[in-house]
Amino acid sequence: FADDPTTYLLTGALYLGERSDAAIDLLDRAVEDAGRRGRASSELSARFTRGAIRIIGGDLREGLDDLEAAVGLGRLSAAPHHLYAASAGALLVRYSQLVGDSDRAAAVLAHLDEARLVGPHLAIVRLATADHHLHLGAPQLALRDVAGEGSRDDGILAWTFSWRSIAAAASLEIGDHDRAIELNAAELVALEQQQVPVAARIDAVLLSARLAPDAATARSRLDAAVAALATRHRWQRALLHERLAELDVLDGDIDLAGDRLLEVMRVAIDQGIAPLEDRARHALRRIGREPIARSMQVRLRSLTPSESRVASRAFAGKTNRAIAQELFVTVKTVEFHLGRVYRKLGIGSRAELVDRLGELDRFSDSA
Repeated sequence: FADDPTTYLLTGALYLGERSDAAIDLLDRAVEDAGRRGRASSELSARFTRGAIRIIGGDLREGLDDLEAAVGLGRLSAAPHHLYAASAGALLVRYSQLVGDSDRAAAVLAHLDEARLVGPHLAIVRLATADHHLHLGAPQLALRDVAGEGSRDDGILAWTFSWRSIAAAASLEIGDHDRAIELNAAELVALEQQQVPVAARIDAVLLSARLAPDAATARSRLDAAVAALATRHRWQRALLHERLAELDVLDGDIDLAGDRLLEVMRVAIDQGIAPLEDRARHALRRIGREPIARSMQVRLRSLTPSESRVASRAFAGKTNRAIAQELFVTVKTVEFHLGRVYRKLGIGSRAELVDRLGELDRFSDSA
């Protein structure tokens, strides 16, 4: 049941026991239970938890879809300041930035009103704000955010990003190398003590490699993290291999670097991580390797489930209002998703959407 704390205790135990498929199955039933009984607050909890596990488990697209739904349910819930509502918003900010959707991150932050939050809710929102400032290239603002009163209680988000990780990265950006090393080391110790899986500490590991005293130490840290990850942790492995490819180039092993970067590109396209895809393309060109082509079928795989639902209905000729009514969302949400679909598919209008997708079975069948 979505209202039973045992559901979430068991889900956490299954996840920590490397049985994430069983955890997801349990949460699938919790989401169905909450939806059947019309309990927005309960569905919010189940979708947030499922989204977080999906993302850490290696599935960004499905996880982001759950987090977006949880944020929407938070606005409908009778408990708008539900802890999971703030947490879902914070994670949606974090991972929207990862896939290059800064507009969505900013929009979500705008709805997280600090003036009405207290305790762990406030801490979570301030962490999300600090992470956003860091992503926008404002490390001083990020340091200010994490230094604020009550901002250092990481709560249930400690496995994803914490004040130490943000402060360490910001310190490095402003040139305080010693402080960055100190904070990163403390973060890694804390994560180890809490037995946090490597898949959930990628930021700290990548920063540790950047702070390593030499290339050999950096490679050793990255290799250890890759070895600790399961095959399903594709986007985490891709981020690590991107950095390893840089070290390969420094070592003169261009062929290995190119092979790594091609796989990084494939994962980035599949998971919809536009910034990583762009970096891999540029890196491949710098070493004289040809990047893989982005066919329309490949681009389609980068759409989230929400974006696919909207795109298929737009392709079928339905108006934005009709789509909104069918999917139980606002017209503004439909417009938001369509804008992201256009950007991902490299098109500029609904007419072009119909023209470009007309030959593709996936959308012809769904329409």
